This record gives sequence, structure tokens and C-alpha cells, in this order.
Amino acid sequence: MKQFYFYESYAKPICKLTYEEIGQVVKVICGYVFDNKEPNEKTLPKAKALFYLLQEQLTEEKGKEKVTAKRNAKHFVLPLSYAKFLQALEDEEAGILIRQCCNFMFGTPPVTDEEAERIDGYFELIKPSFEKSKRQSENAKRHNKKRKKQPVTLAKIRTDFPEIRGNLNAENPILNGVDLDKLYAFIAENGDVRAEQMYEIVELFRFQNSL
Repeated sequence: MKQFYFYESYAKPICKLTYEEIGQVVKVICGYVFDNKEPNEKTLPKAKALFYLLQEQLTEEKGKEKVTAKRNAKHFVLPLSYAKFLQALEDEEAGILIRQCCNFMFGTPPVTDEEAERIDGYFELIKPSFEKSKRQSENAKRHNKKRKKQPVTLAKIRTDFPEIRGNLNAENPILNGVDLDKLYAFIAENGDVRAEQMYEIVELFRFQNSL
């Protein structure tokens, strides 16, 4: 593997540890993911315990033929180069840095200003890749939302507002220039109009929108 996905579900329990423990557990995760190494006798108990709780998920991710992020799961990418960088830091500094990253990406509890100063230069170097990841995630959400949105049709209006009386043919001239999405919103926002005939509702909509 050249990278792995660090999920919000990992961040929440990890960020409850001390900085030294955070640094150790993330280093152990990196060692396991990239080099198949497990905790050793120097690993602090809580860091070791949390690793073992996550090990099954990490093994599953490692075993994928094509490594892709879980759908709709918040995450950031941790490449091999970042893993090596974290391994080179003192445990406490690595812990502060990871917590800063998790706060930036997931909104987990922040570090103090004094703590941030210790790793500020490091964080600024990797921050652009996190900002890119955030933009990609937001763009994907917008794309999926747009793709999932079903177009409004007269049939959908009739189904969603069954109390409306009467029907309209899609070819009826009264519908010329009428945006059905806006007509749907008009009906949804004005419950009293649903007691009218469909034709009369469209007339009201046209009047209010100067069509």
C-alpha cells in the first residue's frame, strides 16, 4: 500500500487519548498498514488496546484488491510519506499533529494555541493536501445530491399532493414557461392552495410569478 484512509471513526476514540498515546497508536497503525508490524513491548497499554480494537477494520482495508474510501465516510488520506514523517517525530509531537489534523478535517476537539505552535510548521506543510481532500469531498457530496434529485413531474405532484383535484395534460398551454420544480415548491409552501383544482393552482402560480 502507498496510502490508507484515516476515517473519522478512528479519530474519535484516538483523540481521547493523551498526546503520547495518540502518537504511538497512529505510528503502530502506520507500521501495521505499510509494513505489517504490530505493537511491541514499548507501546503504551491504551495505545496497544485501541490498535487491537481497530485491527480488524485495518486488516479489511489492507485486504481490498482496490483500495478506495468507504462511501460517505469522512476521511483523510495518509500516504506512506506522511507515515514515515510521523514515525520520525517524537510520540507527543506526532500526537499533537494528528489531533490538529483531525480537528481540521472532522471537527474533533482542538489543540491549544501553545500546543499548535509546536507543530505549526509541520501542519502548514500538509494542510494543502487536506484542503484539497475537503474540496473533493464537498464536490462529491454536491454531485451525488444533484444526481439523486428526482425531476419533478405532474405525476409526482399528483402523488405527493393527492388532495389536489383535477388533472392537467403536460401539453396544456397553461404550463408554458412553468418550472415544475418551482411549482412543486409553491404547492408545498402554501397548503391552502391544495384545496383548489390543479388548473387554478397553476393560474395562481403564474400570477404570483408574473408569467
